Amino acid sequence: MPQHITAFYEPAWKPYPYPVPPNAAGPVKHSYAAELEAELAKQSHPSSEFCSCFCCPCCPCMPSWMRCVCCIGFLLLLAISVTAGVLAAMFKMPKVELNRVVDHPAGLERFQQQSTSQMAFEINVGLDIGVVNPNIESAAFEKLKATAYYPTNPRQPVGGGELTDIVIGAQATTNFTFPFQIKYDQSKDQDQRMLLDLSQKCGLTGAPKKDIAINYSLTPTISILGFPFSFTINNAARFPCPIDVSTHSFTILDHFRCSLFYAGGVVAREQWDSTQKILNADNQ
Repeated sequence: MPQHITAFYEPAWKPYPYPVPPNAAGPVKHSYAAELEAELAKQSHPSSEFCSCFCCPCCPCMPSWMRCVCCIGFLLLLAISVTAGVLAAMFKMPKVELNRVVDHPAGLERFQQQSTSQMAFEINVGLDIGVVNPNIESAAFEKLKATAYYPTNPRQPVGGGELTDIVIGAQATTNFTFPFQIKYDQSKDQDQRMLLDLSQKCGLTGAPKKDIAINYSLTPTISILGFPFSFTINNAARFPCPIDVSTHSFTILDHFRCSLFYAGGVVAREQWDSTQKILNADNQ
């Protein structure tokens, strides 16, 4: 009589790591069950596995959700860097132009003699400046600094000015008044060439009055996306002498002229004549 044969086969898929032992109980049984449920959930959600593999380079020792946050932050940082690079490549330096010379924005007199010395004075003016911004984004001048030089000694600073927090509109022209000050210091004018030139320009030597010429370097510091950029512009300004001979009968320049002629004698007169020749050569 044929013997009944029971077919025996081994399933192709086994739960990981293996079925819970029948004699398992207590915490051991719960541990096996938790591992089995986690493996089944992973196999039923392949997208989570893809996300885990995709974010593996970002902090692989962290949990999956933290790796996703890390990758999103990295992509945002990369996008910001690319945007900043494109804007920097397309950026054009704004054009700074001097429109005219006006009164000092703080209301200071154009000519002020220092009380500490008869040979010290200040000339205060305002520079009406226009900034043309051709860029699609606005800009801000964190600082706008100017240094003044007199033509008789173009390497010796004689004043300047500074202005902060200036907002420049996008694709627009912005005008503002820049405070500018010229300070005369006799210790920086050993040969009196600057003082003599000023006396000529102001008509104190009998010659007709002329405009005073000042060279200056303007250094704007622009903030774009939090990064500062600086450049230097060299320019010159001309304005009438602020000394009124009719109202300043004994100004500092008159004092110098009188002392030079009458107290210095022949040597002073020779110095005056030689300096005048040099100044005339410089002005030609």
